[in-house]
Amino acid sequence: MGLHPRTGRHYSETTLKRVWDSIKKKAGIVKSFRLYDATRHSFGSQLIDTGSSPYKVSKLMGHSSIKVTEKYYLHSDAKSLRTDLEKLSLKNVAAVPGESLEPIRKPR
Repeated sequence: MGLHPRTGRHYSETTLKRVWDSIKKKAGIVKSFRLYDATRHSFGSQLIDTGSSPYKVSKLMGHSSIKVTEKYYLHSDAKSLRTDLEKLSLKNVAAVPGESLEPIRKPR
């Protein structure tokens, strides 16, 4: 995991467990949720967010099927989809000088 900022040494397993238990208690997270689960999920989600394909993430995570990856890790991809759609909004399109964004009408 990380290094202690004062000592420059790795945190002991006991210290990590104590800190993790404190975080879970403050956040109201069930006791059975392990640090391993949180870091694993974070790793998979960050891979998806940085553009790795679900197939590659599935292989790296050791999932039995790409369906598992899609079910648990593609939720973060929906956020980027919303951002991409907002980029396509006509409100955000810069008009070409001399051109109108008005719809073209057929002559009568």
